[in-house]
Amino acid sequence: MTTITITANLDTGYPADAAARIMRLPMQGTVQHEWTMRSSRGVDTHRGELMCVAQRSWSAELTKGIPDSDLVEFMTMTDPDQVVLTADGRHAITTEWHQGEIGEIEGWVYVERWTELGREFHGYIDAVTRQLIQAG
Repeated sequence: MTTITITANLDTGYPADAAARIMRLPMQGTVQHEWTMRSSRGVDTHRGELMCVAQRSWSAELTKGIPDSDLVEFMTMTDPDQVVLTADGRHAITTEWHQGEIGEIEGWVYVERWTELGREFHGYIDAVTRQLIQAG
């Protein structure tokens, strides 16, 4: 399993190469987020949850004209259009809102969606329906 560490500064954000590094991760690769911030003690570092690549996707435009027999090789050699990271390594449905009662916070799963431009979305999904509970 491939694991990378991304250290962000709360004042300046993610490093410039963060998106490119995440986009290259294979399925089930993991990301350890760290945040640094100034405090009365100097600089503090906080470690976030270990996030796992749960989905990698390529647009129809990007794959247009590629025969089905060549898609696996293409996807191995080409960075995806987006990567979805989840705290539990399972898929996420980030295009639909959870309907019904929202359970206790223990049933929430943190999720992020990254493109080459950086982190485009983050929030929480329901652990059972895999649909959005909170988006940020």
